[in-house]
Amino acid sequence: MEGLTVADVCRHYGRSSRTADRSALVLANGSVAWSQIDRHSTHLALALLSIGLEPGDKVAVLMANDGIYLEAMYGIAKAGLVIVPLNARSVAREIAYFLSRSDAKAVIVHSSLTQTLAEALPELAPPPAFVFVVGEESQLGVSYAELISTATASAAELPSVDPDDPYWLSFTSGTTGPPKAALVTHRRLLDTWNTFVREFELTSRDKILLAAPIYAGIGFNFALAALYGGGQLVMQPAFDAAAAIAAIDEHQVTMLPMVPTMYESMMNHPAATDADLSSVRVVLSLGSPLLNNTKKGLLALFPHGGIYEFYGSTELGATALIHPVDQLRKDRSVGQAVMGVQIRLLDEDGNDVPVGEIGEIYKRGLTMGSAYYRNPQETASMHRGEWITSGDMGRFDDEGYLYVVDRKKDMIVSGGFNVYPAEVEDVIAAMAGVRGVAVIGAPDSHWGEIVCAVVVLDDGVTAEDVSGHVSRELSDYKRPKRYVTVESLPLSAAGKVLKTTLRQQLASDDS
Repeated sequence: MEGLTVADVCRHYGRSSRTADRSALVLANGSVAWSQIDRHSTHLALALLSIGLEPGDKVAVLMANDGIYLEAMYGIAKAGLVIVPLNARSVAREIAYFLSRSDAKAVIVHSSLTQTLAEALPELAPPPAFVFVVGEESQLGVSYAELISTATASAAELPSVDPDDPYWLSFTSGTTGPPKAALVTHRRLLDTWNTFVREFELTSRDKILLAAPIYAGIGFNFALAALYGGGQLVMQPAFDAAAAIAAIDEHQVTMLPMVPTMYESMMNHPAATDADLSSVRVVLSLGSPLLNNTKKGLLALFPHGGIYEFYGSTELGATALIHPVDQLRKDRSVGQAVMGVQIRLLDEDGNDVPVGEIGEIYKRGLTMGSAYYRNPQETASMHRGEWITSGDMGRFDDEGYLYVVDRKKDMIVSGGFNVYPAEVEDVIAAMAGVRGVAVIGAPDSHWGEIVCAVVVLDDGVTAEDVSGHVSRELSDYKRPKRYVTVESLPLSAAGKVLKTTLRQQLASDDS
């Protein structure tokens, strides 16, 4: 499907006599055919353009997994607009930040999240011009159902969209400072989906369980990739181990894209004992490496499933994959480059590092990365000629397998969610009585990593006080699960906190 856009995928399946009536999506209350998704997404596209939005404008979506989310994804694509998925677990301060940095002109929000959005809007100047509410009516905006019912124009009046036009604005993080917005084109996404279809041999016979949040990269990419490959999406509103196990059994799911924490929960759930999980053929893990014991447990849980681990990022796109045959012999490796991609490890001077030594991970080829929105300096810093990096550090073994050994950004991956220490540190440092703070990731058998805050406090201030402050300012997955109070933080000669020293000290204390 060379030269296609996200919208073309929906039109193809929704209007072909072979696939129009095929179920694309399975929800708790029934299934949704391709023809309905195509029709509703076209109505949305026409309605958004009729209110004055123009191709290239940004539309934020604030909701958990829902069939309407899929309509919005395709409708925004058909209108030539750019989708900005917002984390449904974010607090008002975070929502305000994302909206201001994305220049979103409209927001589609679920009624359960209107209060959070209402608290965020006064912080914006100007706020988005339009708010559309899915679910119960709200004074905050116009009903989504009412919006799409106003579409009167013909689908032929939709604009022409080029594969190199931007489609997805996803928030990530720079080496330091707050999250940045990465702008991804239709072409980059379809290159990525082609990679998934090839690597996992996706066909119309596949059923993919989407329990990961669709607003996150894993859910966003794999929801659309599964449908692009002709598969059927079995969507859950949120991850629940018992519900996931039941869905696999009932619908004979063949593919699971999940993070290690989800797999751990399923392995330890009593419902797994009696369920029929034999239909699963692809067990895909993302976010952080699986432990060998977890791999062995998954092989027992899914007797016909092959374990894959995927490495990539918003900046890099699909980069590396480790296949079932290598899982147990290449512990903690992320595998080798996916088809059409080359990987290099470079030192500070841009030279290739020897095998076994650590260098910064660069790639080129298909699924190439994005540009940072309104940030040409950071975009330029990602590149060395035609090679691009996200700042991760890695090493090759003598067979060419890649191991990600550290994150130049110090990003923490907890339960599959990215947590950026600088953001957590800023919130804690703003509290009276905090004299110093450093946030690091600490290994955890369930979460992969947990957020750990090392704090220097005035007399009379406790870690419980800090925890209460943080709970009002940050999403739950960003909040430290562990607090360590110290007299002082280790500093370099330049006055920077030595986080490596802190990690070593915590590891020593835990041993």
